[in-house]
Amino acid sequence: MSRKLLKSVIFFSLFSFYYSSTFSQSAVYSFNGDLTELSGTGPDLTTIGAGSGSFVADPLLGGETVYEFTTYHGLTLDLTAAGIDLSQDYSIQFFFRFDDISGYTKIADFKNLTSDEGLYNYDGSTNFWPHSTGSVEFVAGEYAYFAVTRNSTTKEFKGYNNLGTEVLSFTDTNDDAVPDGNNLIHFFIDDTTTGGDETSAGAVYYIKVNDRVLEPNEIVTASSGCGTLTEYYVDADDDGYANGSPVMSYCDLGAEYKLLGELSGTEVDCNDGDPNLTFEGASCDDGDAGTSGDVVDGTCACVGLPASSVPTLSQWGLIILSFLILIFAVQGIRQSYFTLREV
Repeated sequence: MSRKLLKSVIFFSLFSFYYSSTFSQSAVYSFNGDLTELSGTGPDLTTIGAGSGSFVADPLLGGETVYEFTTYHGLTLDLTAAGIDLSQDYSIQFFFRFDDISGYTKIADFKNLTSDEGLYNYDGSTNFWPHSTGSVEFVAGEYAYFAVTRNSTTKEFKGYNNLGTEVLSFTDTNDDAVPDGNNLIHFFIDDTTTGGDETSAGAVYYIKVNDRVLEPNEIVTASSGCGTLTEYYVDADDDGYANGSPVMSYCDLGAEYKLLGELSGTEVDCNDGDPNLTFEGASCDDGDAGTSGDVVDGTCACVGLPASSVPTLSQWGLIILSFLILIFAVQGIRQSYFTLREV
């Protein structure tokens, strides 16, 4: 399966939320080499700030494409063009990483960079300044799924992790999580009020904004494509032995990558292209009927010993029978000899 096809499959679970019991307007960004909206109907994201960004294949995601950004660089969504009104019910989902989580680093700005209020990482914890600090969810250099929702009736603002667990909550009485008249939302760049220094380099795999409050079970479903950093072992020849050290990925890497519990042993496969050759000392088949006791040697070759010359049971039987016949024959000859002498 190609990387783009795999990513499209992953994003199907996100895109499926376009249609629910109530129609929901959405804007989904998968960063497959560009900043376009996934359905083709929404606006492109635009870049903002003095830094820069680029599309790279991230080994942590099995080579999936991400948008990697420097400090002082972010992305902007025009909500008017997207047809989404964040003064009403909404949800925003992210799958991203920050390379530096010390202090405050801004995730989302709702006031066109003119106010310090906004959604932050704070020393690894979720935070909406100045209202609430939630649980620790972020690790430097590691991807995290994070979703926020706001109910326009109750003004409850909540944050969730990929398990659908509530990790941040406050009542947004002052509408700090509602965009100002510019109707823009900025991602990963700090406001100018505090000097714009509360930023970090990082990368983003997807962003989704839609105009309804997602339920926790929907958040779990939406985050299921890629989410947990997992240790995989390469077993290309499917013989149950890996070819070396594990690789780490947030996404399923395909059939040749196995979990530790799926391996037959922890020995290193000396030839991952041949299931007959596993590790030194293991049994194998050298294909020679004239050898036995075949094992993999120190050069990762299958070597057998010459077949044994020890007779089989049936051969022993013939030998013994022949020996008995010989004894009786000798005895018969001797008896005949003594008889003739007596005559």
